[in-house]
Amino acid sequence: VADLDVLKDESIFSCVEVGGRDDFVLQRVAALAVFRSVESLPTLVKTWYGDDCPRFLRQRLGNFVENVVAPATLERELDRIKSATSFGDMSVKGSLVSREVTATYYQDECQLSVTITMPRTFPLRNVEVDCEKTKGVADNRWGRWALQIMLMLNGKDGSILDALLLWKQNVDKEFEGVEPCPICYSVLCIKTHQM
Repeated sequence: VADLDVLKDESIFSCVEVGGRDDFVLQRVAALAVFRSVESLPTLVKTWYGDDCPRFLRQRLGNFVENVVAPATLERELDRIKSATSFGDMSVKGSLVSREVTATYYQDECQLSVTITMPRTFPLRNVEVDCEKTKGVADNRWGRWALQIMLMLNGKDGSILDALLLWKQNVDKEFEGVEPCPICYSVLCIKTHQM
């Protein structure tokens, strides 16, 4: 059984020098293979972990994912989000410490917000989606949007950036063609004519 702690104090992305102690190199290659598998195929690994992972490996793999894979994956996701330019009316903030990503959509004076919380052992555990500030949007629509985000992140190997862009696309469609009243600045729903 490979020692998954060999990469704990080093960068997971550093090169492996072939030579020297063969057992150490083998352990590093095995740990890197596990890391890349969890990072690249999170849904498949989560299914294997939940259904077929041997009991004696569960704790070690969980610790490896919590201490090495999850922080590195979240850091990469936050870097992707910071370098994204297609947000328009949406701002996104994330934190490695709280493992949360919050997106806020601005439409005139209305704010909609969604928070994605990554568990310590993501992707072995599902993300949580909290839709707050739901002013003007029906609860069932918010529930559908939250479900889409969870499906993308928990079941389809999607990235946080992809999930946020999907949410933005849904909100854009919701507000499409909606303009505030030039006199009182209230927004009327096109379908129900309510504020």
